[in-house]
Amino acid sequence: MKQEQIKKMQKRYNFSIEDERIQIALERLESLAVDSFRNDDYSAQKSFDDVWWSVLHEVDLYEEGEETEFRSVRSVEATKKWLKSFSHLCTEKVPEEYKAEEVK
Repeated sequence: MKQEQIKKMQKRYNFSIEDERIQIALERLESLAVDSFRNDDYSAQKSFDDVWWSVLHEVDLYEEGEETEFRSVRSVEATKKWLKSFSHLCTEKVPEEYKAEEVK
């Protein structure tokens, strides 16, 4: 990721994004539909965990049958894949179904 992109991203998030893995996770998240309607009050999100849990909240709403902005099952599946792919960056415990599988 270019320095200019990192600076712009850092302005949006209220926590350090120096870790390249977090930069990649956030960049991928911003390419998903869920990013446009999740609780995106960036200043209230103090860590990557806060971002991750806000994404999970949107998936939970969809699965509980609540009205959400998801327009397709494919979009939900892509979001679940993102959750699982980047759960290892969370410092808080995540639900078992979203834990990344260890590579053997």
